[in-house]
Amino acid sequence: MGRKSSFEKEAVYASVGAEVAEKGRFTLHNLSAATGISTGSIYHRFESREALLAETWLNAVRLFQTDFLAAIRIESSDAGAQAALATPRFCRANPAAAAILACCRQSEFTGTGTPAEIATRIATVNEESEAEFRRFARRIERPLLNCRLAIIAYPLAAVRMYLPHRPVPKQIDAEILKTYRAAIEIS
Repeated sequence: MGRKSSFEKEAVYASVGAEVAEKGRFTLHNLSAATGISTGSIYHRFESREALLAETWLNAVRLFQTDFLAAIRIESSDAGAQAALATPRFCRANPAAAAILACCRQSEFTGTGTPAEIATRIATVNEESEAEFRRFARRIERPLLNCRLAIIAYPLAAVRMYLPHRPVPKQIDAEILKTYRAAIEIS
């Protein structure tokens, strides 16, 4: 009987994300040192460095979109505001994954070496989010650009003032709500 694995993917993702957010890159040596997991074990779980990077990005996106999609799907006038607040809530609840999404770009985690299966999963997750976002804009009868600014751009800019070095304060939520309301109003 084999021994139980002590390999924690979340710790790996957090370490990869922290190093990319801080330094703009990561090394397997630093990952191994930070997590105590041998390079061999890392390669056993992930087929390549590119697969590890892409899985790290996908994990962060999925974590974020759980709350974001639940909020934007609410059939009430509060849906957009709750979707805008999904960003700071996520940052406070998941600081490691938040640093990946707020401080980095998808292109830093995916590229030509990304395994096709993982690239397809990332595309599917992104397409689902985009479809829900477009439905929301149609539902409230507001321009897509206004919705993007109010729900994505402004909250992201607000949390980037703090991440990755400081926690996102609760006070930022009121300011995000103000910018949400201003951007969504009809001119």
